[in-house]
Amino acid sequence: MVNTLKIAALLTNYLYERKKLILPGIGYFSIDPSLEVPDPADKNFVQFLYNIQFVEDTSLQLDEELIDYIRQLTGKIRPLAKADFESYLSDCKLILNIGKPLYMEGIGTIQKNKRGQYSFIAGEVSTEKVESFPAEKPSERNGERKFLYNSEYTSQDNNDSTRKIVFAAAIVIGLIIIVWGGYQLYNWSVSKAAEIVIQDDKQDETQTTDSILPINKTNDTVATPATKPAVAAQPPKDTSKSIVPAGPVANYKFVLQVTRQRSIAEGNYSKIKPGRPDLQIVQKKDSSFMIFLYKSCAVADTQKIKQELNNWYWGKKEMKVFIDK
Repeated sequence: MVNTLKIAALLTNYLYERKKLILPGIGYFSIDPSLEVPDPADKNFVQFLYNIQFVEDTSLQLDEELIDYIRQLTGKIRPLAKADFESYLSDCKLILNIGKPLYMEGIGTIQKNKRGQYSFIAGEVSTEKVESFPAEKPSERNGERKFLYNSEYTSQDNNDSTRKIVFAAAIVIGLIIIVWGGYQLYNWSVSKAAEIVIQDDKQDETQTTDSILPINKTNDTVATPATKPAVAAQPPKDTSKSIVPAGPVANYKFVLQVTRQRSIAEGNYSKIKPGRPDLQIVQKKDSSFMIFLYKSCAVADTQKIKQELNNWYWGKKEMKVFIDK
């Protein structure tokens, strides 16, 4: 973005040094070459301003020396220096075309009348505006004078750099806050989802039936169900009698389920016991509950019976039925 105050200050200095200033499409300013420009703090400086002359001439072309002057003092390449000046000139024309007075610091005021002609009033420097561009104490070296605002370009550049750094830091901090907030929200969502899953699992485990089976706490003692609720699943037909023993027959203890949850053990047992009279349940020394039954079969048939019981009790899940020796 073009700093119009910087360009305006440079144009004022150029007029004081070269005693001429062309504004293409508007006109040109001039100062008698024999006049010496006094220090802005000098009491005669105000009187000096009234020696500035303005001539309206919309046919004038761009002053290449002025562009070189801007380039040298700003340190920019020529195309950028030219673009800065043209942008400032465009702003000046806009102000004049809407009927507003164009005040040029250290020069005077241009205004466009109803007939489309430009008029110029030379005037003293506005105190309020001078405060924005503090004057540097004049010094002479090699016969050259430093004029008003020369040192301010560097100061303004430093201020611009500081503002850019602060703005960039604010953006970085804002991004850090956004990323941190998103991370915390993600962690909260994951934690909440995990809590819901755990609660669902606990609810499944603690689900019981209305009928509670009394358990004899004596180790390995078989308890008798108090009630006979409806059968939830039909047991498979006892095929042990039809199995042709392959080898010596023995009585095996087939364990269907072991759980530490009393409610789960009692619930499953009370549902299945009415349809499977040989089903038993015990509370073990480690406080876990075992649901099991005994079947007589040959060793070669144990795997087949385990598979049948597992399909009946667990619904063809992974093998959970085992033989307790």
